[in-house]
Amino acid sequence: MADYKVKIKTFLKTLKQCEIEGYITTNVIDMQYFCARPFQPSERSVLLITPKHFMIFARPLAFNAIKESVKEAKVVMAEDISAIAAAAEFVIKNKIKNICFDQDKELFSAGQIFQKAGIKPELAVTNTVRMVKNKEEIKNIRKACQIAYNAFLYIKPRIKTSMTELEAASMLENYMKSQGASGVSFDTIMAFGKNSADPHHATDTTKLKNEDVILVDFGCIYKGYCSDITRTWWHGKKPAAEFTKVWNIVERARKEGVKKVRPNMSARNADKICRDIIETASYGPLIHSTGHGVGMNLHESPFLNPPSQEILKKGNVFTIEPGIYIPGKFGVRLEDTVELTAKGANILTKK
Repeated sequence: MADYKVKIKTFLKTLKQCEIEGYITTNVIDMQYFCARPFQPSERSVLLITPKHFMIFARPLAFNAIKESVKEAKVVMAEDISAIAAAAEFVIKNKIKNICFDQDKELFSAGQIFQKAGIKPELAVTNTVRMVKNKEEIKNIRKACQIAYNAFLYIKPRIKTSMTELEAASMLENYMKSQGASGVSFDTIMAFGKNSADPHHATDTTKLKNEDVILVDFGCIYKGYCSDITRTWWHGKKPAAEFTKVWNIVERARKEGVKKVRPNMSARNADKICRDIIETASYGPLIHSTGHGVGMNLHESPFLNPPSQEILKKGNVFTIEPGIYIPGKFGVRLEDTVELTAKGANILTKK
């Protein structure tokens, strides 16, 4: 947990720019980010961060495990009341002022308790600090991406005619777990044939036909960090002319997106790179974002889409995933997770 002090210092500095002095949360991802320990929703713990406090309020069931694994924090047992109530009571008793919670990350009941303690509701509280990844975070995301990419190389020649989507997805997921992944970062999208025209197809018992399309969108979790990758290819020896045309357009959009994205570019303009190529080819509009941030959450800032107001920075990790979908026929999406360096995008979904 060597970098926890740096994370907290950076976070508090960011909050101070918004005239806020501290943060309280039950969100398990935010808690893991600052404490370098996985938390479970069932633990119902609370984290409090201010310039003077780095505290975790824990139920008796989780108290010893948390105290042992997060030695840098002061861990307080909430015996007769919930950890949320105990944390709120502590804030009131110690007259801690000008702190906030993220209203998008808390249950309504928790938000009410926090507000009664004078804690202010805010939005996207940790987004800015979590957008820029440190070296250890990049290392973990890179490993998650390598596992996913190698899984693609493993399953591609092993997916056979008459295999179901569920069977292929299971083979893929089992391979990732055998390589050190703790689980999948989202439900695998394994889409055969016309199912590939649905960007969020729910993997089912559809059987693969010879001379047809395969689209697979998947990722895994490694040490709490996610990966995300999509590949589309033709199963057979005679790819349809229209499929080849569409695949080449999407591949050109993906390559241009990777090539041209730079630090200090607006996320909106990064989205426009891929979107314009698809629309100029008369296959628009692109019906989803060009990309999204990847980290401890599968979808987090920055978001590469037309409404975005975010500016890309060195240390951001995000996807570039243009796609074209022809209902009733097929879809093509090609997606890589990239790290934004001073020189541009570095693809992480590779060996």
